[in-house]
Order: sequence, then C-alpha cells, then structure tokens
Amino acid sequence: MKNIELFNLYVAKIFDYLYDDFPIAKDIDICEFIGVEVDPFELQLPKECEIFEHTMYFLKEEGFIDYKRGDTNGFFQVRLTLKGLSILKKKPKALKASFIESIKHWIGVGNEELIKKTIDLIFEGVSSVS
Repeated sequence: MKNIELFNLYVAKIFDYLYDDFPIAKDIDICEFIGVEVDPFELQLPKECEIFEHTMYFLKEEGFIDYKRGDTNGFFQVRLTLKGLSILKKKPKALKASFIESIKHWIGVGNEELIKKTIDLIFEGVSSVS
C-alpha cells in the first residue's frame, strides 16, 4: 500500500478511536494500534509504523490532535483538539452523514476507498477555510 493510502487509513482510525472517548486522553502504542508485529531484534520500526508515527506528527502540527510524546513506541495523552472535534461533527453536502459517522461506517464495512475519500474531504474542507 502507498504511503498516502496508509496515511488516510491511519487518520480515520485515529479519529475514530479518539472520538469515542472524547474528552478522555488515550495512550497509543504505535505498532500495536495498527496491528503490526515488531521484531525486537530490529533496530528500525517497520515502514507502516513509521508512517503511523509521522501521521500523528502531521495531525498535531495541523491542530487536529494534541499529545505528549512518550518514547519510541507510542504517544501519551492523545486527544482531539477543538478543531479536530468540530471538523468531525460537520456534515458536508457530499456526504449523507457527519464526517465521524461516515468514518465509522466505512471502517465498519471495510471500504478503504471510501475511507480515503472521506479523509480527503476533511482536508479539502480545512484547506479551503485557511
């Protein structure tokens, strides 16, 4: 899978996970969260874990989430920001439901293409406002 495809899937999973327990902050173990086995004898994380890690950096830099970095294995006290929460609650004309309802539905049925399109719509909406 290409980096951008993994990025979109990870963004959807992160938003889904954090929205369910908002406002409670959650700890996220990088590789465990995405279901990737890590060889304890390898010095470098698998590519999927690295992409997840940088997805988290991006989401924080763009103001969707906040967290405290813990160690090389995870992020601590991860929570949606007001910006992240507000965007997820929006219901764009292109969808029949809010962004978060759409994300949850497409994750539930395993439709990766529509997950990607939903995440693209979120970022298009944000960039058009900026």
